Amino acid sequence: MTIGKRISFERERRGLSQNKLAKLAKISQSALSDIEAGNNSPRYDSLVIIAKALEVDIACLISGVASDQIEEMMLYTKYILLMDFRSIVFLTKFF
Repeated sequence: MTIGKRISFERERRGLSQNKLAKLAKISQSALSDIEAGNNSPRYDSLVIIAKALEVDIACLISGVASDQIEEMMLYTKYILLMDFRSIVFLTKFF
């Protein structure tokens, strides 16, 4: 699924019209329509504002992964990094 399709999906899921989301994101309705149709890619700053207006993490729009899955992956990554750090600290006691 493209970024435009994900934006369209999230917009419709929240009951927003293209015109309403465009106003919230401070872009024209035609620009949003082109993004959703896949005719244009959103600029990063526009994508940030669209994500905020849709109340989704920008990573969800880019990757297509649900926000709860992203949070879970981040927690798991932090856990792995912490375990690696603890292992390094433990091993340095012997050298």
